Amino acid sequence: MPEQIRGAFAYSKNVAVWLGLICHGVSEERRRQPGSAIFVLRCRFAGSRIARRRYFQTGVLFAMTFSFKSIARRFPRAGWAVFIVMIFGVAAPPLKAVDWETLFTAQDVRDHLATGEGRAQALEFCRRMDISKVYIEAFRDGYQADAATLKTARDYFAKAGLKVSGCVTTTGLGKPSTGWNVAACYTNRSNQQHLASLFKFAAGIFDEIMIDDFFFTDCECSECSAAKGNKSWREYRGKLMLEMSRENVLDAARTVNPQVKIILKFPQWYDNFQNRGYVVDAESALYD
Repeated sequence: MPEQIRGAFAYSKNVAVWLGLICHGVSEERRRQPGSAIFVLRCRFAGSRIARRRYFQTGVLFAMTFSFKSIARRFPRAGWAVFIVMIFGVAAPPLKAVDWETLFTAQDVRDHLATGEGRAQALEFCRRMDISKVYIEAFRDGYQADAATLKTARDYFAKAGLKVSGCVTTTGLGKPSTGWNVAACYTNRSNQQHLASLFKFAAGIFDEIMIDDFFFTDCECSECSAAKGNKSWREYRGKLMLEMSRENVLDAARTVNPQVKIILKFPQWYDNFQNRGYVVDAESALYD
């Protein structure tokens, strides 16, 4: 019996290798055979190695189904056993190569998630796009979303089986930076207090919060110039933003929700991090 099983598996392996040649386009002659073009096409346009492997597994199952008579004829005592093993091994649940997530801005919350119809449309969009997680934003561009609407949307998507987190985008916070005016002056005391209040607000609703892109400063106003003293702008902004992170984001949020996780999403301005107050190694250690 062991000899029969080994022989059957060896034969099955040859089938798999043949299909592997098709999927990877190694053999032009093989690819021109009837039926093989389907596998070539699917493997060529698969978005990842995991997806290609899944199509290859499907191809092996297809080949095994149509080759079973030959296997059983060659190895009559082991054919069924090998076929069952192949069925369970090949027909495993599909492996997911990518998890898709999306963000509903604070304005989206106001305009699209405040009604049952709007939430249903948003959920249908998520289903259609295979989105498994949503970020529901509490603040952006000077607008703070309604707490009741945020909670209703949070519960609605969670009940539908999606992962849900909050978001805060620190644009329109108050006194703007003298540089890029989407950013704030974080030397300004009123802005600091507003920042802390936003994260307390968000932490009262969500157990995870993402900060989207714009948590930086390039301000050179009189307040910043006076506070900077003899430091370089790079030194001052890095020190300032680390203080904002510790005191006005993390500590503020955890006074309301001690278990809250906060994610700092770094933008793609890699060559300007040091000029805008990002201290990537230190901030990575602080945030979740």
